[in-house]
Amino acid sequence: MNLDGTFYTLKYALPYLKKQGGSVVITSSVNGTRMFSNSGATAYASTKAAQVAFAKMTALY
Repeated sequence: MNLDGTFYTLKYALPYLKKQGGSVVITSSVNGTRMFSNSGATAYASTKAAQVAFAKMTALY
């Protein structure tokens, strides 16, 4: 849900944002950028890191 929700929201919102203007705020977590010591949080940290990368790549769009 972390990454799918972000992807599909932007997939359908970006055409409107490009036409009318606006911005997007993607809320990630320190687990995706710098805190890799939480045992058992591999999937969560991976989706949050993917959100960070996705936001950077989408900004180029």
